[in-house]
Amino acid sequence: MLFRSSLRSVKAAEARALLKACVVLAHVHLDDSGETKFRHGLCQAMADVYMMLEGSRYTIDDYKALQQHATKVLVYYQWLAKQAMTKGFKRWSVVNKHHFLEHLVAQNEYENTTQYHCYSGEDFVGRMSRLAHMCISGKPIHALTHSFVERYRIAFQLRLSRLSHGD
Repeated sequence: MLFRSSLRSVKAAEARALLKACVVLAHVHLDDSGETKFRHGLCQAMADVYMMLEGSRYTIDDYKALQQHATKVLVYYQWLAKQAMTKGFKRWSVVNKHHFLEHLVAQNEYENTTQYHCYSGEDFVGRMSRLAHMCISGKPIHALTHSFVERYRIAFQLRLSRLSHGD
């Protein structure tokens, strides 16, 4: 439980280095049940997708194989989600990013998206949007900028103080 909660705020791009370990762990816990087979297949397929993306330069070496691995990711994940839902477990939730994976793979037919995509920029824009929405309530439009900048300054200062204390 501690491990799961400590990864809650980690982004996929930051955690992808753990995929090889996940494949090994899924293999260690492999048995005859469908759940462990699909979990192992999911981990392996996701590792294969990232390996192909990161192992290629400006174009993907074998685009059809990339499509097959991504399809496996989605099929295995969907199977696991359906099994969990049937049993009443709150695991394997299906989110919009699964649909994004299809588009990501399609974009890689002609150029390798890892050469230009920017996870951190997307995350930063999302954070700024949430911060701006907190400033809107009850303020006239001309006062938003000052409120936004003030909140950003405080948040940035807190972040720097946490980093300096090793948190």
